[in-house]
This record gives sequence, structure tokens and C-alpha cells, in this order.
Amino acid sequence: MNFKVKLIESLNFWPNHHIYTKYEAFYLLRGQKMKSKIIKSILFSTIGVLSTSAIAPMVLSSCGKQTQKIPVTGVKITENDLEIVENETKKFNATVLPENATNKKVTWKSNDESVATVDQNGNVTAVCAGVFGPREATITVTTDDGGFHTTRKVTVTANPSIEVLGQDYGTWGNIKVIYKLLSNHECRLLTKKDDGQNGYVEGAGVLRIPDHVVWNNQRYYVKRIPSNWSDGENDVRGVEFDNVSHLEEICDFAFTDTNAIQNYDLKTLTFPEGLARIGLQAFYNTDLSSIINITNVVFPTSFTWIGEQAFAHAGRFSEAMTFKGNFNPGNIGDYAFSPYMGKNAVKYIYAPTIEVATNIANHIRECYPDDFETGSDYLIPRVIGS
Repeated sequence: MNFKVKLIESLNFWPNHHIYTKYEAFYLLRGQKMKSKIIKSILFSTIGVLSTSAIAPMVLSSCGKQTQKIPVTGVKITENDLEIVENETKKFNATVLPENATNKKVTWKSNDESVATVDQNGNVTAVCAGVFGPREATITVTTDDGGFHTTRKVTVTANPSIEVLGQDYGTWGNIKVIYKLLSNHECRLLTKKDDGQNGYVEGAGVLRIPDHVVWNNQRYYVKRIPSNWSDGENDVRGVEFDNVSHLEEICDFAFTDTNAIQNYDLKTLTFPEGLARIGLQAFYNTDLSSIINITNVVFPTSFTWIGEQAFAHAGRFSEAMTFKGNFNPGNIGDYAFSPYMGKNAVKYIYAPTIEVATNIANHIRECYPDDFETGSDYLIPRVIGS
């Protein structure tokens, strides 16, 4: 640090040669002024300058000790790539460089949370393997200071205690689908990436998702719509939920580039209770604008996550959105509803409390700063039932 003294004011009083002076004394750290102190004195001489050695202790006592910031230069993950089985949790540890860096805060993120999730302590949980083999996700840690990042690959394999009992077909609404039946009583839909087979076999129209299927007098529950399930095919022209209570996730890209929620008689689109996540671009470029009568989209109390661009390029979404639980707006991915959230935006946001509704509305506004004017009649927070 460099010590500086600046003369602010000086007055001479004759004939007794009293000189009144006012100084600003401060420290410079990397060219920036630290806390300063104004010092006044009356000297009985014609020398109107105080020495810096006399002023410095006064400023030090006022400013206190200044700590120099040590910038981050990088980050590394201690462990190598991981291979874990479904529902298993393992931990990655990040080391911020240098070891004496001032800000060691980091952020963890998974590129595919339908495969593996990671919390902000680096704990990685395997979610779901493929029907015919392992699936991979990339875990990234990024420093708050400088944005340095590094990655590790996580390979998720099927739980060896879960066996594939059989394969079957079913007609769900107007769509014939193919699925595997697992020993943990899960009915797992196949995708085109699974052994090269079709995610659905044939048909055009509405996909009616059941809660479960019955095979050999046993129930097998539909827990997720897998990533890339429709693979951009346009013959799925609607989605309905038939008394569903076990569906947990609509995974990344599940209905991308389809007409997946087109239903002209639909007034309210209610996602089923138990659903926790709608993934990255799950309904990207779907034809929501064709739902001419829809007035409300309802997310259940179990709902925790909307992925980036989940409903992007999907036409006008709805007149209202209802979040039945205390949803955290920070879990709305970037541009989840873009770019049609502007002039044709949702008018009302309903939630259990006005605070939750307001936080969600404000978060959406922040994502689209050019689309809303102060006091505009969009994204008005409301309490459910009001």
C-alpha cells in the first residue's frame, strides 16, 4: 500500500503567524483509495506542512489493517471419473487454486440430471441408467472468482439388484409404445437410442400416459418419460395423464419438436402430483399455441425444477401458471418459457403465498428484461384461490 497526504485547505492568520491546515490522508491499494481520515491542525509557524510520518499512525488507527485480495487462478477435482450404480451417491472434492485464494466459493452442475445430479457440496447421486447399458453425465465445478472450471465424467450403470424381467408393448391413447419391465416394479419406456429400437412403434394422435401397466398380474409403474423419447417425431400430437401418481420426471428433450401438448378441448393442463422435474428443452418447439382454450397450467406441490428452455419456442403458454407448492424460483432454468413470454406473457402467477408468487414473477421478469415495462399487466402475483 502507498500512503498519500492531500492538502485540502490552508489559512494564514497574521500577525501571529497561526496557520490552519486541513489534510486528507489515505492509503492507495492497487490504485484504489482505501478508507481515509481528515486531519486538522493549527501550527504556530509559517510551515504549513505536516510530515507523512506524523499523519500515518493517525490514518492507520482509523483505517485498520487492509487485507490484500488473493485472486483465484484455477480449480481441480481431486477424484477421477466415477462409475456408480443407480441410487448410489459419491462425492467429488474441489480444490481452488492457489490454496490461499480469498474467495473459494464454487458452483457444481450436472449437464444431464436425468442421469446424475450433484448438490453444492459435490455429492453426486446416480439417477437412471439406460435400459440396455450405462448412461453418462458430465459434472462441472466452476469458481465464483474468475469462472475457472473443470469437469469429471460420471457413468451410471443399472443397479445389479434390478433385473429386466421382460419387454412388452402397449397402446397408450393413440400411440403404441414399447417398454421394459424391471424387477423394482418400474415400467421403463424405450427410446430410439436403446438398442436402436423405436421409442414408440406406431400411431398418431394423443399419448395417454398411464400410472402403471400390468404384467403377469403385477403392477409396473411409469416413473419417467426418458430423454429424447419422441426424437422429434410429429405424430405425437397430445399428452394426457391418466390418473398418474408415480411419474417423477419428464426428462431432457422428451418431447422436443413435437406437437406434444396439443389438445383443443383442454382448459387446464395439470401436471400430476408426484412429478418433480421437467428437464432441459423437454417441450422445446412444441405447438402450445394450438391450445386455443387453455387458461391455466398447474404445477404440483411435488414440483421442484424446470430446466433451461423447457417450454421455449412453444407459443403462448397460458393465461395463468399455478405453483401449488412453495416453489423456489431459482430452480427455473434460463429462458424456460422464452421467447414467447413477452407480449403474450402469462398474466397471473398463482402460489400458496403472495411472497412465493412475487418471487417467481420477479425471477421470470429478470430473464426477459426487455419484454416487460414497469407496471405492465403481466405476471401479476396472486394467492391460490383469490
